[in-house]
Amino acid sequence: MLPESLVVSGYPTAVAYASFAEAHGHAVDVRRYGRAKWRVTLK
Repeated sequence: MLPESLVVSGYPTAVAYASFAEAHGHAVDVRRYGRAKWRVTLK
């Protein structure tokens, strides 16, 4: 089970998590969160 919302540091990490979630059938939203972090939310 994937967490519904996750904050990661670094855009490549956010993209990797988002593509993994999309491969498992989730719609994903990636947004900037602060200065060097990204929030990945499953819809």
